[in-house]
Amino acid sequence: MENNEIRTDTNRRQTECNEACSDCRGAKEKKPEGLNDSRCSKEIEDARSEMIFNYYQWWKAEHPEKKIFNKELGDYIHVNHDSLVETIRYAKLSYLSTTAVLHLDELLANATLVSEVKTDPSTKSQHPYEKMLIMRHKLQDVGDVRLIVGVRRSDRTTKIQYSITVIDVESGNGFGENKRHKRKTSRNKPAR
Repeated sequence: MENNEIRTDTNRRQTECNEACSDCRGAKEKKPEGLNDSRCSKEIEDARSEMIFNYYQWWKAEHPEKKIFNKELGDYIHVNHDSLVETIRYAKLSYLSTTAVLHLDELLANATLVSEVKTDPSTKSQHPYEKMLIMRHKLQDVGDVRLIVGVRRSDRTTKIQYSITVIDVESGNGFGENKRHKRKTSRNKPAR
């Protein structure tokens, strides 16, 4: 796909996402009666995943170095395959988080450091990282966005954008307005 086609497709997907379900626009809006939650959710999540994927492809074409300088850290934040995978994994769960991804340049450049946390060595996706930098940035019309940046274990200096989510002010979680989603783990399975 050419850059203009990717951008147009991303805009089309965002419009579809906006119109598909009133629940996607915010927690305060009611979902139309009779709308099947799981069907709507799966369709919307698939559309959001595709939109995020297309946006990252366009972004990589526009930024061949695949990095942006962050003022607070005084260093570059790189974007790679982990960035795409983890961002899709969490940002697709919320309309606002999906929208925040479309402001990738602003987030990478202007996010401020909130804290540093050690990674969980048992988590496969965090294994390449020594620690995670929790950063935040306020986006107009979106809200407070959490940007997680991983510091590579191999050289301890390379910073990789790990995930982007909008922070739900009420609950403090990073999944935006969509509180009903839980990570699927063996602990969430019902006892037999």
